[in-house]
Amino acid sequence: MNFRSLSFRLSLWVILSFLAATILAFVGFYLVTSRLLQANTDADLQAHATKVADVVSSRESGMHDALAKEAFLEQFSQIPGMLVVITDSQGVVISGSAATGPDPIFYELFARAQKDRRSFFTNRPVKDLEMRLYVTPVTKNAALIASIIVAHPVNVIRKSLNSLLFFMAGVYAILVVPVAAGGYFLVRRGLSPVSAMADKIARIESSDLSQRVAVPQTSDALQELAVAFNSLLERLKQSIDRERQFIADVAHEMKTPLSTITSTAEIALTRPRAPVDYQKALQEVQTDAVKMATTLKNVLDLAWSQSTPSVNWQKFNLSETVGELAEVATKLARPRHIAVTSRIAPGIFILGQPEKIYRALLNLIDNAVKFTPAEGKISLSLISRKNQAVVEVKDTGAGIAQSDLPHIFNRFYRGSKSGRTLGSGLGLAITSSILATHGGQIKVKSLPGHGSTFTVSLPLTDNIRSG
Repeated sequence: MNFRSLSFRLSLWVILSFLAATILAFVGFYLVTSRLLQANTDADLQAHATKVADVVSSRESGMHDALAKEAFLEQFSQIPGMLVVITDSQGVVISGSAATGPDPIFYELFARAQKDRRSFFTNRPVKDLEMRLYVTPVTKNAALIASIIVAHPVNVIRKSLNSLLFFMAGVYAILVVPVAAGGYFLVRRGLSPVSAMADKIARIESSDLSQRVAVPQTSDALQELAVAFNSLLERLKQSIDRERQFIADVAHEMKTPLSTITSTAEIALTRPRAPVDYQKALQEVQTDAVKMATTLKNVLDLAWSQSTPSVNWQKFNLSETVGELAEVATKLARPRHIAVTSRIAPGIFILGQPEKIYRALLNLIDNAVKFTPAEGKISLSLISRKNQAVVEVKDTGAGIAQSDLPHIFNRFYRGSKSGRTLGSGLGLAITSSILATHGGQIKVKSLPGHGSTFTVSLPLTDNIRSG
């Protein structure tokens, strides 16, 4: 048996707790029973003493014969173990319920009763027998005329208590084994969901993080543990999926330019060539290298956009950010004579990373400029609506085919009409990922030949407007 295991320790605590509670219950019962037996004995002694005292008080003359016959022979001679002693005003034993000769203890008790002039209980040995005694003085006209001593053997009570103690000890000993077995069984049964959870966790591998542990509907720490572990698995799965996707994206985008660079270099080195041919080859290599660097940057941006920690977020003025983007759009559109208009509501604040939001919206503006023909129009607007900051980028470009709309936010999707336009196909994917990380969303409406409208919604902070 593993003495350090949780089940053993819990079982030990359960058993010890139960046994401790049982001991406390037995001790309490023993003490209460002892008190009750003693109280009953004291009540009997007091009742008998009262009867004798009544006889003594009413018959002062001829007390020796009358009391011996009436008080003892008739009332107490038949009571087993009962001792009744009457002393006179000088402490001399004048009568008793049995053959009671002079005993110093009687005079000592009389002296105390004479001094205190009140009744009392005490335990004293009488003729080598431990007795419970009740002593009461008998007075008449404020004068002490006698003292009554009524006693009962204590060993009767002790025998009863010892029998009770042995019985409780036997019950306690009998209970130890079934309580230990029952406690161990209940603990093992209670921990069985934890063991099942541990077995399930041990079978989960990094190659398949889609598995989940069963969540027991117990509304306790066990259910919270299962939910927390499943949440951890989900985060691990997302992290590993992002890593795998990043590797796949890099391999996908690096393969073609690297092959082109390698082919260009191999062809240039097959035989001696004129300087102009080498220069042309190097220009082709440079073009592919720039394209590869741009693509790699976009892939990294996409990977980082999916893991933006909220601890780095801050409250910032989206109106100012969109205003800066309107100026950038004007500069980008000027060479193609595209008109840019903007309508920006002031003082709109959101929570997030300003540079990420700037990048997401810049991608939309860049696409609008790319796909809008010369002399076209682009409009940029920002308003607040139903606790949302709404940014709209509208152009009069070529539009997007209906078959392409479901896929435009996918990685590396360039669409059926974008083949001759430079781009990695990651811009809208990056935008969508950044907005999703910030709790926002993006929608698009487009018809071929009539342009496109991209609508971005982001949650406002508590203070929608400032200043």
